[in-house]
Amino acid sequence: MPEATPESAGTIGHRVSVDGKRATVLFEGPVGDTKGTWLGVEWDDPTRGKHDGTHRGIRIFAPSSGSPTSSSFVRHNKVSRGIDVVEGIKRRYGRVEGETAGVGLDTMLNLKKEIGA
Repeated sequence: MPEATPESAGTIGHRVSVDGKRATVLFEGPVGDTKGTWLGVEWDDPTRGKHDGTHRGIRIFAPSSGSPTSSSFVRHNKVSRGIDVVEGIKRRYGRVEGETAGVGLDTMLNLKKEIGA
């Protein structure tokens, strides 16, 4: 199998989405004599892909599924990496800053009084 490039160290194993379908990146690098860099992905739906990690009979990566259609090669510009957990929390709950985490001082004082703190 081809060697992963140093640049791919941060991509391999990442979860991605392509046209709303989820996959895991198992390879990043050149594929045969094609131009550019490809991502080799294993789809969550093993019937979604076009191959099993091979290109013209050469094994490029080894998906865990035994399905002959579990994988595809896709370009970087076709994948969405989504957002990380911290960004998701910020989007859901907003940025929380300051000693009172955005809660007004009057509300804090009333709460302290109510709980006897």
